[in-house]
Amino acid sequence: MIDINDSLSLSKAIEQIKPESRFLVDTFFPNIMPPALTKMVGVEYRKYGRNLAPYVVSGGHGVNIGRAGSIMKYYAPPLLGARRIVSPEDIEHRDFGEQPIYTTMTPAERASRIQSRDLKELSGMVENRKNQMASEILSTGKLTLRGYADDGVTPRDDSISFDWDGKMTPKIPWNNSNADILGDLERASEKIQEDAGQIPTVMIVGKNVARYLLKNAEILSWLLIPSRENFALMSMQPKLTSPQIMRIGLIQMLNLEIYSYFETYQDESGNLRNYIDDNLIIIGIPGFGSQLYGSITLLNNNGQFETYSTQLLPHYHANQDTQSLALTVYSRVILVPTVVDSWISMNVLDSTSSQENGSTSINSDLTGSDLDYGSEIAGSNVSLPGL
Repeated sequence: MIDINDSLSLSKAIEQIKPESRFLVDTFFPNIMPPALTKMVGVEYRKYGRNLAPYVVSGGHGVNIGRAGSIMKYYAPPLLGARRIVSPEDIEHRDFGEQPIYTTMTPAERASRIQSRDLKELSGMVENRKNQMASEILSTGKLTLRGYADDGVTPRDDSISFDWDGKMTPKIPWNNSNADILGDLERASEKIQEDAGQIPTVMIVGKNVARYLLKNAEILSWLLIPSRENFALMSMQPKLTSPQIMRIGLIQMLNLEIYSYFETYQDESGNLRNYIDDNLIIIGIPGFGSQLYGSITLLNNNGQFETYSTQLLPHYHANQDTQSLALTVYSRVILVPTVVDSWISMNVLDSTSSQENGSTSINSDLTGSDLDYGSEIAGSNVSLPGL
């Protein structure tokens, strides 16, 4: 049995709980650094270099070459704290899923059940926040931290910039049927290879991009002719691999696996937002980022301050005056890209040039429920096999 007064034991138990979906974190920021012993952490990142060895004339000595440096900043990650309160009124009536009339559950058992569910849901909120951090870094190259002053009312914003310059635009918007999608992807892949020295193997796209890919004239010209050479170039077989994650296919020529990610979260204003915008793509090297954790200091039941070095810290506090039991799940975390040249983001409806005359446009006013992988080319209706 776990002692709810022992925050350290609870932090170990919480690691066994299956977390919320965190596709972006697991794909690009899977490296978990040991939690720091202080609330300050060192945020370090660098750019990749490709210097040439200098020539040395006969009889000369070697030329000293400076080492590529990194950028180091010290920062206190924001303290995340999601809390729920259990009061006597909450346990006097039936809980969710409990028999409405002939219940055998006591109020104490009901309280334990509610607390167990709260622990899982509050931990999931922290994971959702990490996934939102990953989304913002991948989309903008910076992280905006929105919190509140000591009065709990005045909003305060802080931001961290990682000196990222990986935003690209397609030559022709992808909702145009003759857009050079493969050329745009090749340019993005080559830029990452040049800047980071590795091959990007993952592309994550918004929910509209799958349609643009499968209605593109050039891509269809390959897919509609079943041959060994064409299948060696690319394969498109959309398939849901988990809730709100669809594997679109593989472009073998670029070694690029494509996933559509259309999960949402609820922001502070109560609005639903996509982790990846509908018309955005992210191309990157898996595993380039890390999770940094700072320590958390709390006042224990003996009136003494205690510091915990952990990823997630559940903390119970009983108030006899109000007859309530509060559970708060704390975390002090920040996500950091190790090499900032490891990914590219592209809004596929932006353009570096005007659309060509006479080109047809695919309807860009899409919703998640009207994905239709048929296409109309040269006046004839064609459907991709297996879609």
